[in-house]
Amino acid sequence: MAGQTVIAGIVCLFVLTLADEKRILLNDPAYVSQQLTHLQSELQELRVKAGNQEQTVSSLQQNVTNQQQNIGSQQQTVSTLQQTVSTLQQTVNNQQQNISSQQQTISTLQQTVSNQHSVLTNIAQESGKGVVYTRWGRKSCPKDSDTQLVYYGYVGGSNYHDQGGAANALCMPSDPIWGPHKNTPLHGKAYLFGAEYQDTTIFGMPNYDEDVPCAVCRNTAYSIITMIPGRTICYPGWTEAYRGILTAGYPPDPSATQYQCTDEHPEATAGGGSRNDIGISVFAVWSKCGSLPCPPYEDNKVLSCVVCMI
Repeated sequence: MAGQTVIAGIVCLFVLTLADEKRILLNDPAYVSQQLTHLQSELQELRVKAGNQEQTVSSLQQNVTNQQQNIGSQQQTVSTLQQTVSTLQQTVNNQQQNISSQQQTISTLQQTVSNQHSVLTNIAQESGKGVVYTRWGRKSCPKDSDTQLVYYGYVGGSNYHDQGGAANALCMPSDPIWGPHKNTPLHGKAYLFGAEYQDTTIFGMPNYDEDVPCAVCRNTAYSIITMIPGRTICYPGWTEAYRGILTAGYPPDPSATQYQCTDEHPEATAGGGSRNDIGISVFAVWSKCGSLPCPPYEDNKVLSCVVCMI
């Protein structure tokens, strides 16, 4: 149909051209043949152009079809991505809800732990807190609101002549309660004696061999207690229970003893007398240079002590 339209256009053009060229004779065979050949050539060119245009149109239509397919595919991809985004957003929302729930759970558990810690702290404060110590050389405890006397009595221990005697001293209560074996005969036995001061000047006693008292004290404000030898002042952060003189047994005696902190203002047991009744001998301790570095220590000096709490 397109070719017929082109031919009709060419014939019309030819007629118009002939009308304009009145001097050309239509009965000239050579001219007519030339014109027909020219028209056929132009017709052929137009057919080629028409074919090329049809190919171009077909190619463009194919491109349009491909583009439409691509657009459809991209729309499908976009739709899939939108669904994926929607799913991920829902997942994020769920995770945020889970996190919020877990944070609430953590907050609840933290509050529970805090409450239990408070309960334990109260229990510890009400029942388990406090330190117990022996104040050697006194029958009373330091006077403060946090310290109370558990009991008072007499320092007891082994005879200083006994090689197998116990090393540690005891604070024997002033009101003993005897057990059921009080009068049981023994084939072998250990002994417990009292203790006696062996100096008048350092302990402020009127006589040698005055008997040594003691007191067991409880302080409810602190949890740890220790005796620090060689000092009269506690280290920072610690509180003094009492201070005194470092004491021990006499070196030539065969029985071992322990170092003790005897109060700086010692007392004697009332009615104890001044006779030598054997038992623990209480001597002030001197420092000896050599393996003990001097300074900071000095040779042949009386060592002090302090009992500290925290």
